[in-house]
Amino acid sequence: MALKPTLAPDRAPILPASALLDAVAIQALYAGSSSSATHFNAVYRPLLHAVAEYLQRLPDPEQPAIPLLEARVRTAAEGLRRRRGRLLPPGASAERIAEEADLWTYAVFSLALLRRLGPAVTAWRITLWSAQDQPLGVWRLWDTPRGLARVPRAAAYQVQPAPHPPRADATPLLVGALMPPAGLHWLWRAPAVLDAWRAALQAPSWPALFQPLFPDESGVC
Repeated sequence: MALKPTLAPDRAPILPASALLDAVAIQALYAGSSSSATHFNAVYRPLLHAVAEYLQRLPDPEQPAIPLLEARVRTAAEGLRRRRGRLLPPGASAERIAEEADLWTYAVFSLALLRRLGPAVTAWRITLWSAQDQPLGVWRLWDTPRGLARVPRAAAYQVQPAPHPPRADATPLLVGALMPPAGLHWLWRAPAVLDAWRAALQAPSWPALFQPLFPDESGVC
């Protein structure tokens, strides 16, 4: 009987989202979203799973000892916690604030996971390997923007600092690949929320509208 190849110590297996996400963390995000289970499963959970499967256990460039996924999930939980005590958008009528409350909460959640994700990923050179320990070459985000798990035959990866990270910010490409259609359609129905969300996705620092919700930049920029 053939033995299953053992991963080299500097390689990590490509895992499904269910193996990468902590159930307690998911429950905290669900509670912070103040949404129904049906709504959470329709727009929150698909994005969370897509981001988890995409990021795997890539290090956070700002804190290499911490997985980028863990840093983003923490940021999302803190953003949702702070969101509870803040009215969005500031200065709007009570009617509008009530009408858009759930969507602004989703905007906060999705920004915590996606904002400036491109530079955080392209900071790394990622080499792929098959389950038979065959090298598959360097992963190129532009060719498979949905992540390592979508590369045929890829079973493991090795991470090293990228010698020449691209100057172009791939965040818009990743947003298009990872956002669930239901979440995008929801944002599209509220142009003002959509415009604020888009402006924050690639901004060098948090726009004033969102900054009070994300006072700590670690794990996000």
